[in-house]
Amino acid sequence: PAWFAQRKYTRKWLVPFIDNLLKTLSLEPGYKYVLDGQTSIIEDYFDQLKGKERGKKRKEMQGYVKGGRLLVGPFYIGSDWTLTSGAAQIHNLLYGHHEAKKLGKVMKVGWLLDQFGFPAQTWQVLKGFGIDSAFLWRGLGMDSDKMKSEVILASPDSSEILGIYIWDSYRNAMALSETKEIAKERIISEVKKLIPYALTENVLLMNGYEFDPGPDDILPIIDEINRGEKEEKFLQSTPLEYVEAVKRFVERHKVELPEIKGYLYSGRYAPVLCGVWSSRIYLKQANEKCQQALEKWAEPFSVFSWSVGGAYPFEKLSRIWRMLLRNHPHDEICGCGIDDIHRDNIYDYKEVLKAANEVGDISLKIIAQGIKTKSPALVIFNPSAWERSSVVQAVIRLPKGWKQFSLKDHRGRDVPFQLGRKREDKVEIRFWGEHIPPYGYKSYYLTQDQSSNPKIKDPVKSGDNWMRNSFTRVEINEDGSLNITDKLYDKVYRNVGYFEDGADSGDTYNYSFPKVDKIITTLGRKAKITLAESGPLFTRFKIEYLLNLPESLTKNRTKRSKRTRKYPVVSYVELRAGCPRVDFETKVNNVVKDHRLRVLFPTDIKTDHSYAEQQLLDVAKFPIKGETYPKDVPEGMLVAGRDTVPVATRPQRSFVDLTDGERGLAVISFGLPEYEVLLEKNTIALTLLRGVGWLARTDLLTREGDVGWEFFTPDAQCPGKFTYAYSVLPHPGGWQEGLVHYWAEDRNCRIRTVQTDEHGGKLPVEHSFLSLSVEGFNPDVGRMIEVKKTEDDEDLELSFVNYLDREINVKMRVGEGIKKAYRTDLAEEIKEELKLKDGVISLKVKGKEIVALRMKLKPRKLIPNSFTQATFLLPHSFPVEEDLLKVDAPFLVTPEDIKNAKERVREREKILLKKEKDLRYKKGGSPAEIQESKGEAIKVRRYLAEAKYSLLLTQKRWLETNEQVTDYQLQIADIEKEIEGIASQLARLRIEGRCAEFLDDYYKKAKDNAQNKFDYTKKLT
Repeated sequence: PAWFAQRKYTRKWLVPFIDNLLKTLSLEPGYKYVLDGQTSIIEDYFDQLKGKERGKKRKEMQGYVKGGRLLVGPFYIGSDWTLTSGAAQIHNLLYGHHEAKKLGKVMKVGWLLDQFGFPAQTWQVLKGFGIDSAFLWRGLGMDSDKMKSEVILASPDSSEILGIYIWDSYRNAMALSETKEIAKERIISEVKKLIPYALTENVLLMNGYEFDPGPDDILPIIDEINRGEKEEKFLQSTPLEYVEAVKRFVERHKVELPEIKGYLYSGRYAPVLCGVWSSRIYLKQANEKCQQALEKWAEPFSVFSWSVGGAYPFEKLSRIWRMLLRNHPHDEICGCGIDDIHRDNIYDYKEVLKAANEVGDISLKIIAQGIKTKSPALVIFNPSAWERSSVVQAVIRLPKGWKQFSLKDHRGRDVPFQLGRKREDKVEIRFWGEHIPPYGYKSYYLTQDQSSNPKIKDPVKSGDNWMRNSFTRVEINEDGSLNITDKLYDKVYRNVGYFEDGADSGDTYNYSFPKVDKIITTLGRKAKITLAESGPLFTRFKIEYLLNLPESLTKNRTKRSKRTRKYPVVSYVELRAGCPRVDFETKVNNVVKDHRLRVLFPTDIKTDHSYAEQQLLDVAKFPIKGETYPKDVPEGMLVAGRDTVPVATRPQRSFVDLTDGERGLAVISFGLPEYEVLLEKNTIALTLLRGVGWLARTDLLTREGDVGWEFFTPDAQCPGKFTYAYSVLPHPGGWQEGLVHYWAEDRNCRIRTVQTDEHGGKLPVEHSFLSLSVEGFNPDVGRMIEVKKTEDDEDLELSFVNYLDREINVKMRVGEGIKKAYRTDLAEEIKEELKLKDGVISLKVKGKEIVALRMKLKPRKLIPNSFTQATFLLPHSFPVEEDLLKVDAPFLVTPEDIKNAKERVREREKILLKKEKDLRYKKGGSPAEIQESKGEAIKVRRYLAEAKYSLLLTQKRWLETNEQVTDYQLQIADIEKEIEGIASQLARLRIEGRCAEFLDDYYKKAKDNAQNKFDYTKKLT
């Protein structure tokens, strides 16, 4: 994983680190170590070794893992849980278990020390892998007088695991061997602080820190402490041993642990850093595209192709998934690293998307090739577990010489269609795809005759500034906002979809308003409105704005600059036949800095909470108002940072919904994970872009504390062109009654079309490979997570979740050759065999429960192994270059930025000289005074190294954007050598700084209590 340095540098640090660790394990027979809970770092270590050395080290490591002294797994990567999908988390655990088992044993503990909060279903996913405990730091917000170190973490389905809350951070006993003379007193002081919050006789101290260059030699220190103690025992433990000790005490003494249920996003004691949901939103969009390509197309349709005789690309899919997962560590997908790291991420996302699309496309084309067709055909594929009917869009290629054509279904009936733009032999077509089978396909045929183009049941009608169908009427106001009428209730939502732009003086971790803000909206500003396309199936308006936005913050960052730039925004608003949803496609060219752009949807719906689909298999209920945290904290707690104002932004995956029970309004989006509900008119604000110029800062008005590196990150301003997809859906009732999830998937996961020629085949003209139905409910309440082959490459494995909080009866039908079916856990271990009746599995599913099934199939040879050039996947539309977006952009990095970076270095050099001088003067002071001065000097040395590093990054980025500079590549190479050298210094300085915080705390307490005696109030282990 990467944060302040690229993987190409951090990977190198693994070799000496793990070599030193193995040496320590060999020299100290009692030493134990937790290898960070993620097996990918072990892969990276072995990848850098050669031949016999690799085999030797692997064998040595296996010995320590099997002996329980080196703990590995359970994850492949230490990923963020809020921004990654359920399928991604399941793959993360599957690969982590696989790699750990190869080394001998899996650490069955949720090692979640620094993740930025948790969705409610986290604990059910862990339990699905036999993990019944987790260690965590962020997200809990218990009152300080009720806070305990041991809790029950409960998911919405009532799955429970033991939670070990490390409220005093995951580093409170770090670097003990570097302060041996006070190590005993440090430990006892920490224990004294922790005891009041422990419900058992065990107290946990954490020895280690991120990027620590080597293991801490603590066994001699523990032995010395134990020689002086008669009743208490201190020992080096492991997570598994600690959990077992806690469980024994709880069971023996019938201790009732407090239950924590639901999502964990409180920043009361440790910041959850909610601004990462909107930092570098382009990363979130890229990740969503990759997840969809794998989860909806590559894996399931490879399985379906295999079930009818095709090959399943098991190894290739595994490589693609692992590459994607390596972009999921929280510092990377959250966008809070240096620019070079996220440029690497984008490169990887492009590679993943290309490879996943290739796998999915091949499966679709081979299936299409296996269908017997009677003329040139369009085979449309449905990636949902339920039947869909919708307007299908594609760019078809007309056979040579065709002047006219009609579209027919397999019974020869004319199908209504609407033509769009035409380029040479290609033409955009929209047609009504009816009853498209779940996880299946349906065939349509092109014929060279005049189409009767029959009327459709629910056509779209339009005028100069309006459009409507039987569900929805849209009126476009002069300022480009919409008045949307829900025709079912005759309810009008006014001024929907206007834009708001305000300053952002925050960093990649958090949004912050400046002291003086200037909010600019499009309300009341005349827009250019054009009817771009009109027809009975699809109507589209184009809305254009040219705003004047402040260029940036002022130099002192207190307000927006007076200087402005032209800021183009192009929005398309669309309405389709048979669909109540209003779709938007918005394009911007981001040429200003230090701002947040949002699109707003006033609802006037009276409610105090919102519902939002989560990446991790749930629809969460969030309060609209942000929480105001009391200022009190547990005595002795070292607060790394905390929110200073109520945070009301929330995470979502594909929709947020407000409802009063009778009616509701949902905002659907793709790859835009942050929203807020503003109190005025209960307005949903969807974040499109948040541009900031710093990885972290200490001058935010919304957060206090040191949360990261103060590096200049111009790419985090998100310069350039971006496209956003979102929709508005008026509906009856709540999100379930309004079919919000159904319409969200219809919007975000579009039907794909393969064009093929006339040929023979054994497959029917339409077919469902797999379907899910829910008795008494719409099928979309059963959310499919993934369909794939099992990790032993033998059977079909699928999983789904019940989105409702009540029990449902589910029927699962498999279309091809099912022999046996089993219920499994998420680790794919069989739990029970299920009864089959005519290829259908019936089962009861608890509210919010995640279900995994394994099926033995007998594949039939019905399709060829390849496809011809006459079979190809069609794009949805022609690309469009917007003239309005062609505006001049400012330079990403300027000479002024380099000048400012050099000035920061000089200022910090002066401060360091002063601090070191003060330290010399205090040599005769008290230990507390000396330590305080040492800590200040360490802090300034770190800040100086940060400034030097930031200067190098700035110079490098300037050279990269000014390639006309003579020998720019040689200059970049020289700078990268310096970057690599300072990066290792930064890691060490951060460790020294964190250690100094604990030493400061210790010496201040020692000063207050000169004898430093400790009153043991509990028996400790």
